[in-house]
Amino acid sequence: TDRGVLNTHNVAIFDVARGVFTAIDRIDPNLSTGNFAGATGVLYVNGRTPDGGANIQAEIVGGVCLAN
Repeated sequence: TDRGVLNTHNVAIFDVARGVFTAIDRIDPNLSTGNFAGATGVLYVNGRTPDGGANIQAEIVGGVCLAN
């Protein structure tokens, strides 16, 4: 965004047969930029893809703690 980039390190599980996935995204405070520089936290992503990954529908929950 125009306010910076929030970078994460991800671990994901994808069930190809059902087209569902879940991921844990740990925020990297050293690689994030702008307003997100120094931010910490974890995001949890759960979703599905009806077409093998071309389109996804997902919910993201978690917390972002800004350094400022």
